[in-house]
Amino acid sequence: MPKIKEVNIYATSRKFPDGSIAEMVYMPSKDETSFLHYTKGKYKLEPNYLLGEETNAKGEVKIIMLKPLPPFSDMIKTGFLKLPSGITEYKTESELFKQIKKYIDTYVVLPDDFSTIAAVYVMMSWIHDQFQALPYLRVIGMYGTGKSRFLSVVGGICYQSMMAGGSTTSASVFRTTDQVRGTFVLDEADFRASEMWSDIVKILNGGQTQGSPVIRMEPKGDGFITKAFHVFGPKVLASREQFADKALESRCLTQIMLPQEKVLVPVHLPENFEAEAARLRNRLLAFRFKFYGHVKTNEDSLPKIKDNRLRQSSLALTSTADIIGKDVVKQIGVFLQTYEKNLDYDDISDPKVDVVEAILKILEERKTRNYKLRIKDIASVFKKHFDEDYMERITEGETETDEGWSRSRSTTYNISPRKIGSHIKQLNIRTVRDGQGYYIPIQQEYGKIKCLAHKYGFDKRIKLPDVFLPGSVVGEREEDDDEDKRSDYVPATPEQLEEAQKEFNESIGHGENTNNQAVNEVNIITDQGEGSSVQEN
Repeated sequence: MPKIKEVNIYATSRKFPDGSIAEMVYMPSKDETSFLHYTKGKYKLEPNYLLGEETNAKGEVKIIMLKPLPPFSDMIKTGFLKLPSGITEYKTESELFKQIKKYIDTYVVLPDDFSTIAAVYVMMSWIHDQFQALPYLRVIGMYGTGKSRFLSVVGGICYQSMMAGGSTTSASVFRTTDQVRGTFVLDEADFRASEMWSDIVKILNGGQTQGSPVIRMEPKGDGFITKAFHVFGPKVLASREQFADKALESRCLTQIMLPQEKVLVPVHLPENFEAEAARLRNRLLAFRFKFYGHVKTNEDSLPKIKDNRLRQSSLALTSTADIIGKDVVKQIGVFLQTYEKNLDYDDISDPKVDVVEAILKILEERKTRNYKLRIKDIASVFKKHFDEDYMERITEGETETDEGWSRSRSTTYNISPRKIGSHIKQLNIRTVRDGQGYYIPIQQEYGKIKCLAHKYGFDKRIKLPDVFLPGSVVGEREEDDDEDKRSDYVPATPEQLEEAQKEFNESIGHGENTNNQAVNEVNIITDQGEGSSVQEN
C-alpha cells in the first residue's frame, strides 16, 4: 500500500476554474470555520476541498487539500480578521445600501456625502476583485476626532477586513495581505514613526491596481529567494496629515474629521455592535455571490471630471453605485466633482505650478533665443514674481534613510536655479546642458509645457501659439546697466525669424525649407521629441 501524505493549503477565499467560488465563514456559536461554496445561484457549506493528488517516483502519494483557517487561528481569535458567520439574503441593493449607511451614521459623525461614499465603498470592497483599479478611503484628523471609530465601524464590515495595529511586523503584513487578499485597515499613526513605514508605503503604492505585486527577498535556508506579494485590494485608512507623495495622496478619497462640541453618537460601542456588523457582513456575502462574475465597469457613471488618476480609481466606486441606483450615482458624482476642485486647489499651492507660470511668462513675452530657455532665467522670473509668497513658507517633506522615514521642516524656501531645475524635472520637462548651464529645449518640450498650462488653467489667460517661434531668436540685447533687465531682448524682424527657422532646420538635418515646411518640421519635433544630439540631464 503506497504511503499517503496530506498537504494542507489554508485560505480564506478560492476561485475555481468552473466559475464557482468559495468564501470562508466563521461561526462563533459553534466555534467552527468552513467554506461557503457558491455555484450557479446555489451555495452550500463545504469543510474542505480536494485540489489534487501527486505521486512521486517512489510511489508515495501526496494529497493536496484546501482548508479554511482553523477557528483557533490567532487571526480569528483576536478579531484581526473580520468574516461573515453565514449568509443572509437581502431584498434589493438599494435597501442594503440604506442599511449600511444607517449603520455608519449611527456610530460615526460624518457629512452626509462622505457617509454615502463610505457605504458605497463598503459594497465595492465585496466585489473589488472585478475591477482593475481602486480608490482608498481615508479620514484625516487630530487626536479625539473619531478616526479610530471610523476604522472600526466602516472597516469592520468591508470584505475580509484586516485590522492592522502598531505591533504588526513587516513580514506579517506582507504575508497576511498575500494570503487573505481582503481589505487592509490601518491607522497611519501606528506606523509613521516606525521602521515599517517604508513597507506600508510600498503596499499603498502597489495596492491600487491589479497586477502590481510588491517584490521582496525572503530568507530560505542559507540564502534568499525572490517572492512576489499580492497587495491589491481596498484600503481604509486614518492619518493626521496628508501624504507627502502626491501620487499616493491622489489615490485617497478623504474626509477631514473635526472635533465635535456635542457628541451625537454613542461614546462606547454597544454590546450588540459586533452582532450588528456580522449581520451586515452576511448580507454583503450574498451581494458578493449575486454579482460574482457579473460586474461591468460603466464609464457613463463617471461624472465630468478631468483628472485621469481620479477617473481611473473612482470608476470602481461609480460602477458599484450604478448597481445601487441612479440617485446614488448622482450623489457620488457631485462629491467627486467637488473633490477634484479641492485637488486643484492643493495643486495651486505647489511650487511647481509657479514654476510653470514663470516659464509661460517668459514664453508669452518671447524672451528667449536659439530655442533655449535657460533655467537661471526661469529662476530670475520666479523670484521676481513669487519671492514674497515664499519668504515665510514652511517647507515639509519626508526622507527615507537607513533608519526609516523621517520628516523635515524648514521655515525658509531657497529659490535657486538648482531648486527650480529640480521642480522642472518633477514636471517631466527635459533639460539639457551646454557650456552656459542647463536649459529647456523649447521646440521639443513645448507640447508638454502647453499641456501643463492647460492642466493648471493658465491657458485661459495666457495665449500661446500652437507652435513656438521665439520673438528674438537672433535679435541682440539692449544695452542696460540694470542687471534685472539683462534678459530683455530686441524683438526680431520677420526676416530674422525666417532665417533663424532655416538655421534651426539645418541644425537638425532637414536642410532648407519654405516657411510652411518649417512649421511642419516643428510639429514633428514637438510630437515625437526628435532633435539634434544633446546631453540630457
